[in-house]
Amino acid sequence: MKGRDRAAIIYSSRAGIGGLGHSAAVAITALAQANNENNVLALGPGRSLPWSLPGPISNVTWIESPAGPWPWLARYSWLRWRSGDLTFLRDASLGRWAARKIQESRPSCCYLLPQVALETLRCFWQYLE
Repeated sequence: MKGRDRAAIIYSSRAGIGGLGHSAAVAITALAQANNENNVLALGPGRSLPWSLPGPISNVTWIESPAGPWPWLARYSWLRWRSGDLTFLRDASLGRWAARKIQESRPSCCYLLPQVALETLRCFWQYLE
C-alpha cells in the first residue's frame, strides 16, 4: 500500500530484547497508536515473543531484514576480534536494505533508530538523485 498516510520505522535490534530492542518496541507501539496500525511498516530484525510491553503486539506490517553478513565471518575472520566492525557491517547492510524498502513503499514519514539511520539516509538520498 502506497500513500501519504503510511509511516515506517527502521530499527537494528530485535524489538523487545535489550536496550535498543526495548526502544524499538516502544517506538513501534507509539507509532502504531498515533497512526492507523495497518499503515505502519516496521523494518528490522523482527520482534521477540513474548512481547516486552504490556498489552498485545501492535498490528503493524512487520518486514524482517535479511540476516546480514554471513555468520561464519564472526568466527573465521579477523572480525572475530573486532566486534565493533562486525556490528558496523551488519548495521550498514541493514541500512542499505531498508533504503531499498523505503524507496519501494514510499512512506510519508520515517522514524530511524540509531545505528541504521545514517546508512539508510545516505542510500535513500542516492536513490533520489
